[in-house]
Amino acid sequence: MRSLLKFKTAAIVAAAVGFAGFSTASMAEDTLRIVSWGGAYQKGQSVGIFQPAAKAMGITVKEDTYGGISDVKLMVKSGADKFDIFSSGAGGCASGGAEGILEKLDYSVIDVSNHLPGMYSDY
Repeated sequence: MRSLLKFKTAAIVAAAVGFAGFSTASMAEDTLRIVSWGGAYQKGQSVGIFQPAAKAMGITVKEDTYGGISDVKLMVKSGADKFDIFSSGAGGCASGGAEGILEKLDYSVIDVSNHLPGMYSDY
C-alpha cells in the first residue's frame, strides 16, 4: 500500500513538475511528506497539485522546503531525510541519482504517455 501510494502521488507530481525523487523516510501510510523550493513556486504546487491530489486520494500531504540538492544529499546521507518526494530539476535528479541517494521511479506504474520522449528521467 505504501509503495503504491508513493507511486500514485509521484505520477501526479511528475506529470506536473517534471521530476520527483523518493527517500526512505518512515511515515504513516496516509501521510506523504513532499519538499520543494518554497515561495510562490511551492504555493502554486500546493494549491494546484499537492492538496488536490491529497484530497482525491484521501491522504495528508505535509510540505517542507529545501535550499538545493546539497541539502537533500546531506539529509539522506545523515539518515535525517524526512520526505518521500522532492521537487527538483533535471540536474539535481541526475546528481542525486548518480550518488545513489534517490530511488528510481517505476515507470511501470507511472503514466508518461503525455510526456515527450526524453523529457523525463529515471529519477
